Amino acid sequence: ESNEVGEEVGGREEDEDKKEEARLADLEEIAAACLKEYYLRKEGIVPDWLND
Repeated sequence: ESNEVGEEVGGREEDEDKKEEARLADLEEIAAACLKEYYLRKEGIVPDWLND
């Protein structure tokens, strides 16, 4: 029985790990976009999508 429970917990942890990886990938994408915008603004360039 304990083995089955361990497998369930392991499966849940795997799902959590995948969710965390996806969340971190999203955050990296957001951070990259923020840095890109920051450097464009620093150069005096305002991206077109900010003028909407």
